[in-house]
Amino acid sequence: MKRRYAFLPAAIGWSTAAAALAGAAPPAQRPAISEYDRHVAVAKAAATGVAARLIGLCALPTGGERRPPAFGRERQLIAPQRVFDQLYYVGLANLSAWVIDTGDGLVLIDALNNAGEANEVIVTGMQRLGLDPAKLRYIIVSHGHGDHYGGAATLATRFGARVIASDVDWKLMASPARMNNPAWSPPPARDMTVTDGQTLRVGRTAITFYVTPGHTPGTLSLIFGVNQGAKRHVAAFWGGTAFNFAPTAANFATYAASAKRFGRIAEQAGADVILSNHPTYDNTVANLAILRDGKPADANPYVVGRQATGNFFTVASECAQARQTATQGNEP
Repeated sequence: MKRRYAFLPAAIGWSTAAAALAGAAPPAQRPAISEYDRHVAVAKAAATGVAARLIGLCALPTGGERRPPAFGRERQLIAPQRVFDQLYYVGLANLSAWVIDTGDGLVLIDALNNAGEANEVIVTGMQRLGLDPAKLRYIIVSHGHGDHYGGAATLATRFGARVIASDVDWKLMASPARMNNPAWSPPPARDMTVTDGQTLRVGRTAITFYVTPGHTPGTLSLIFGVNQGAKRHVAAFWGGTAFNFAPTAANFATYAASAKRFGRIAEQAGADVILSNHPTYDNTVANLAILRDGKPADANPYVVGRQATGNFFTVASECAQARQTATQGNEP
């Protein structure tokens, strides 16, 4: 069922007389602010800090929407890094892979493009960080695009790990119509399926899954805790960001509703950390540099606070609603 949203009223606040004195047309004669502009204005107001990295989603396209994916065509290496006490980055500079050390095995979030990267980047990265790849127990595939599932089959076979995805995106991965790229290895065989609100408990870690359709029909977003010394934080992992789906009003509405809902979930969970599966969106390259160069007592750049976390999902939702309004009546 489609969700409908009330649009914010224009906050003009001039009287007709004051407008006339200023030489402007009275409010009734000025052009109405479009619904697209209303949503963009809300997004821009929220686009501070890490949320500013999403404001480009509001831009109207100037060419084709669904360009072939470029991920994997040029491997951009970056040193693996410990980010929190139990969370590690083992991805590329342009594509993320995260490892959680639960105390009772390792959980990997996304597996890069292919078997080669799984072995040469993820496994090597784990070893450099002092993690034993043989303790890999679960691989979470955030969504059914090959830059996130490409290395999963290799790692699952090599270490006996279970692979987790949503039911809808398991079907997407198996579909002949799935978005494809020669740099991606084949998808893993169907394994574990999680449902909305389900929690995976491993060792000291609880990961709660939410199905957030939009980027793909079954994108998974996650909530889980992390520590930095005695300080406890909550991470909100957004499972799919870009608008690379068919540009229909219905698809934008679906994405907007998912972002708005997950923003509420993150708020209720007290999330103060934003994570993404592409470094562009959570500022990972700069953040890792800060962590490498910083002192142990320095603030962790991934801890952005609850307000900034909420702003992130406000920008995502409002930009999707802006694009929805611009698309209605102009669909392909």
